[in-house]
Amino acid sequence: MRTAESYNPGSALRGVLGSFLCAFLASTVWFLLIAGSRNWVWGRKLTVLGGFLTGPAACLGYWRFRGLRKKRFAYHAVRLCAILSVLPAFPVMLLLEALPSYGSLGAAWEVVRRNLSLMDYAETLLYACFLPLLSAELCQKRLLLYTDPAWARDPRYAAAQYAGGLLYNYRPDGMPLPCGDEIPLRFKVGSVLEVDGEFIRTTPSLRRERRFSAQEVAGVVLGPNTGSNVLCDCQGRPLAKFAWSMENAALFAAYLMEWGVELIPYEDYQTPI
Repeated sequence: MRTAESYNPGSALRGVLGSFLCAFLASTVWFLLIAGSRNWVWGRKLTVLGGFLTGPAACLGYWRFRGLRKKRFAYHAVRLCAILSVLPAFPVMLLLEALPSYGSLGAAWEVVRRNLSLMDYAETLLYACFLPLLSAELCQKRLLLYTDPAWARDPRYAAAQYAGGLLYNYRPDGMPLPCGDEIPLRFKVGSVLEVDGEFIRTTPSLRRERRFSAQEVAGVVLGPNTGSNVLCDCQGRPLAKFAWSMENAALFAAYLMEWGVELIPYEDYQTPI
């Protein structure tokens, strides 16, 4: 049953405000880390990677402040806030660094103002904006879970996501599938799946493995050339992925068809009601 929150369209103003505030805090902490490690060469190089926290922080702020549930608006707002947060964060970092030495806020700000006038501020910010923008792009899936959770969990979305080059999931016309009597009891599909009789096991490198039976697979959504083929259950939930370029992919397709699993192009797939 859907909760009342599911019907809340959110607020554009709250979303932008929350996104900017969280991104600003993350950017300020990032600059403070860089400033604090200026005499430690390797530490300074490592703290540069802290810029990757700004994008997720902008996304989290938009989510927690209940921003407008519109995908396009949310994406643009988070990207813009991640970039703009750098503008005030840099002078604030300089102010916080100078304040203990000069005692008063006015004196510290005068020193910061003089330093900013002597340095190439625009070039510094140009470099600093790159990592927040990149990290904002990388957290789009998390943002989609807020703006459109149904589509984020749809196997068509998983199938259409970019997974490799033009030949990654390319299936030539008339690609032969092995006959049923040629299907072994155990085999691997690339490095991501293992088949053991009626059971299929995922073997991801960074996530927990998953084991399910072929009878649980209701269909396979065939993605485009740059996407993936997604196994899903009767409720439309993705179970695993594979691509035609993987070793034994055709054998795996024949195995699934032997179990009565239908292979469906992603543009023809209908989500269960």
